[in-house]
Amino acid sequence: MKEDKKENRMDNVIKQATKTIIKLGYHVPQVVVYGSRNNTMGIMSDFPAESDQKRELLMSLGAKMREANILGDLEEVFLISEAWMSVCKKGVSPNLAPSEDPARKEILMIFHQNILEGKTDGKMFDIIRGENKQIMELKVGGLESEYTSVESPLLEAFLTGFRYPQFAKPIKMERG
Repeated sequence: MKEDKKENRMDNVIKQATKTIIKLGYHVPQVVVYGSRNNTMGIMSDFPAESDQKRELLMSLGAKMREANILGDLEEVFLISEAWMSVCKKGVSPNLAPSEDPARKEILMIFHQNILEGKTDGKMFDIIRGENKQIMELKVGGLESEYTSVESPLLEAFLTGFRYPQFAKPIKMERG
């Protein structure tokens, strides 16, 4: 794969994710994976509510992609998901889960792990909806300016499953 294409991966994923959420009004959690031989994605239409179950699913998805043996060496992995976010004053911890916080923000998160560079980053968009629940605007959030590092336990679970498939629970995957 040409270097110039690798540089545009983040831009391409952002473009597709924002286009999808604006068109559909939602974005199903998705993993986009770039390997040395091929690229693929996994769409998780039945995404669990519990964090532990989400991590198990991502670990199993990573293991399945490794066992399929079509990617080659991992180069980059993206995790795209809608989420709730609590906004707190500096130095104040939230006392509610974001999903229960009446002042929560709805966001689109794109986590990115560049395996070749050993770098994790991401992009966040505030989802602004109108009275009819239609998306009116996607506003770039403050991820880069507010945080010095980005971590995604779900992305890490995927990578763990890919690297150590023997530790993942088996799942049934549908091909689309």
